[in-house]
Amino acid sequence: MLSGNTRLFHLAAGQAEMKTLFQLVTELKHLWFYRDLIHSLVIRDLRIKYKSSFLGFFWSLLHPLLIMGVYSIIFSILIRQVVNGPYPIFLLAGILPWLFFSSSLTLTAPSLLANRLLINKVYFPREVLPLAIIVSNLVNFILSLVVFMVFMLPFGIIPGVALLSLPLIILFHVMFTFGMSLLLAIANVYFRDLDHIIDIVLQLWFFSVPVIYSMDFLRNMVGQEWLVVYQLNPMVFFVTMYRDILMYGQFPSLVSWTVTGLWGILVFILGFWFFKKHEFDAVKEI
Repeated sequence: MLSGNTRLFHLAAGQAEMKTLFQLVTELKHLWFYRDLIHSLVIRDLRIKYKSSFLGFFWSLLHPLLIMGVYSIIFSILIRQVVNGPYPIFLLAGILPWLFFSSSLTLTAPSLLANRLLINKVYFPREVLPLAIIVSNLVNFILSLVVFMVFMLPFGIIPGVALLSLPLIILFHVMFTFGMSLLLAIANVYFRDLDHIIDIVLQLWFFSVPVIYSMDFLRNMVGQEWLVVYQLNPMVFFVTMYRDILMYGQFPSLVSWTVTGLWGILVFILGFWFFKKHEFDAVKEI
């Protein structure tokens, strides 16, 4: 039986958790009031990205196409990587979600420092800055997916009914990416070399995700017991689910939805809480 002090402690802890959750919801509602600012920043980012560009948006697709060409030559011709389906489609189905994630982290990490003048002039929720970058990247990502689905047609691949689940995986993917971005944006204020470290980590992370190779290939290389450890990597599930939906026309398993949903929600909550907790001190540090 709990003592009076113990019961009071648990009651106080429960109230603190409720208060934290209430504050999180309040902050999200507060962020909605600044949607016009987010829209303006997104438009600004897209205009800067494609200003004086002859091909405009198609530069965003040219990058993954070039990567696809290089890896297709290396892995389908020289190393003879065997996958279920056309290898170029297999590659693009993994490269596009990975590039959205990696480019978002690379650009959002220095976002507070890069906008120090704006931060010091007017008040607004500072998480607007990384969010605007992610939304801008999301626009490119969605347009790239549309072009990719057209690109699949000559290979005899037609998106099926599983495409209806695409918005949900994109939502979880964005939540995970936004949470990671908020953590890195604050950390980069105190550790100014972090953006350089991120580039190296992302390069290593890329080869730990089944973008250029299949899960069957990895299973044969490392064995089933190490594959379980490998699957602790959240991006493994995200990339695999995109490929299942886009390339194979399959609804991902319940386990995959559960894992990606938990990763997206938990990392988003952790990142948002951490950002709001250290936002004031970080602004002073800037």
